[in-house]
Formats: sequence, C-alpha cells, structure tokens
Amino acid sequence: MLVAFIKGNNEFFISVIIITIHSYASSHFPMYDRQCY
Repeated sequence: MLVAFIKGNNEFFISVIIITIHSYASSHFPMYDRQCY
C-alpha cells in the first residue's frame, strides 16, 4: 500500500523534497536565495 502510494505520487514526493531543500538553503544561506531569483 505504502509502496504503491509512493510510486503513484513520485512527482509530488520529489517536489516536496526540493521545496524542503530550498527552504533550508534559503534560511541558512541568504545568498543562495538571491542567486535563485
């Protein structure tokens, strides 16, 4: 059940990881946030 859920929502799972990494990087490294935008 959980494996099928992860496979079905793989793009959502990856996007959540990217958002989490971006939030962490922007909060700890202000220069990273400025270079991104």
